[in-house]
Amino acid sequence: MYWFPPDMGYDERDFQDVSQPIIDDETLSTFNADLKTERMASYALHMAKHYRTNNMFMPWGEDFAYGNAFDDYGNGDALIRYWSKTMTHLNIDMKYSTVYDYVNAVKAEEITWPTKYDDMFPYADSTDDYWSGYFTSRANSKS
Repeated sequence: MYWFPPDMGYDERDFQDVSQPIIDDETLSTFNADLKTERMASYALHMAKHYRTNNMFMPWGEDFAYGNAFDDYGNGDALIRYWSKTMTHLNIDMKYSTVYDYVNAVKAEEITWPTKYDDMFPYADSTDDYWSGYFTSRANSKS
């Protein structure tokens, strides 16, 4: 997932204190892993409706965020740890993976995929803001 649900992404440069790291130590007054895990579970169940496979690929990150790997992985570790302890009823494993492992897991499901024949470009993310040429290396084609 590129954009986490609100309040899930943690960025140590967030000076407005909007995002908080996931704290899975239940003895601390700042413990919040229960709320964060419930939010992630709700998001994962929603996203699963849009997948044909039993495997979901959820990239961890955003533009210009996640600048401190130690904090980022610590946050991911806390989420995975608490998820593994409390979300067994969902029968969903959360783990770190690679694109290679994800693609192999999807291939192993032997799904017949539809073929798209029409064009899906250009993308637009708002009125008159088109992404045509975004996926090309030819600079003159981007204008």
